[in-house]
Amino acid sequence: MGVRRLDLDELAALEDQRDHLLTSIEDLEAEFEAGDISDDDYETLRDDYTARAASVIRAVESGQARLRTEKTPTSRLRTAGWVVGLTGFAVVAGFLIAQAAGTRGSNQVGSGEVRQTERGLLFEAQESAAAGEYDAAIETYTEVIDVSPANVEAFTYRGWMHWQNGDADAAIDDLEEAVALDPLSPDARAFRSVIAVNQGRADDAAAELAAFYRSDPPDQMIGLVAAGRLRERTAEELASQGRILDSLTFTQTMLDLRPGDVDMLSYRGWVLARAGAEASAADTPEAEPLLASAEEWLDQAVEADPNHADTRVFRAFLFRFLERLDEARAELAAYDALEAPVGYLDELIAGQQLRESLS
Repeated sequence: MGVRRLDLDELAALEDQRDHLLTSIEDLEAEFEAGDISDDDYETLRDDYTARAASVIRAVESGQARLRTEKTPTSRLRTAGWVVGLTGFAVVAGFLIAQAAGTRGSNQVGSGEVRQTERGLLFEAQESAAAGEYDAAIETYTEVIDVSPANVEAFTYRGWMHWQNGDADAAIDDLEEAVALDPLSPDARAFRSVIAVNQGRADDAAAELAAFYRSDPPDQMIGLVAAGRLRERTAEELASQGRILDSLTFTQTMLDLRPGDVDMLSYRGWVLARAGAEASAADTPEAEPLLASAEEWLDQAVEADPNHADTRVFRAFLFRFLERLDEARAELAAYDALEAPVGYLDELIAGQQLRESLS
């Protein structure tokens, strides 16, 4: 398969598509928060936008790298300098390269060509992925792997395309290979955490998310993980299994990796608040320290961001648990004053009849 030259208009279009998808994720969150779409539609669209955005971001990065390569021709003077300085080595290397060239078949290429072919194929695969053409992307990523069997990006994104196509086993196999090749691949770790969360494998999700944040991920990938609420969903899954200590350990790990993260400060407080409420209902001595700890964490969250919607609602519930109803009403009023309703929070408020209990 020939690799065509990079089209600058296509690269510009991909950059526009990246910006559009990132904006779409923000708009989707706003629509969900306003109650304009159902939970099922929200989750389906969120996963789709997140997958496409990740592919487009990678395509843009690859295209920019390829552009830099195509804009930097080899200097004949520079090449001559290397030949003069390395005559003895050049004779031996030339012989070895000639031997290799003589044994290559018609479909094989030299190492420099391999790098260029590899880069071009990756860009084409990413274009297909960004367009939602997952079968075509899988085929091209497979070509990359045939050319370069240790290509982490190809295994990572072929795995992700398999997941988008509904082939979980193939996705897991490819992503496992990607991590074996590069344990610090943030993209592979992020995709493995998505799969683990969706399959209800909370322990695996927790391990993958920890590895993801330890891999020094780029800001855009951090944003995509946050948009998917993967950490909150992992903590919730652990707590729903009655594994409160494991849920708290996980949120603490996330805070150790990202100190002061308001989402985790808030959610840790929420896990403690519910555990304290359950202990209080069962009239056990653990209730008081759990609720006190919940208040401390939620206080830290509101100090970090007074306009954090989750924190305001969680504090309203906490104060209701503590029968400090005026403070609960004040927190609910603070949430309402944000004038940016959040769908899942509104469902929580309605489902638990929080407003009625405070009227």
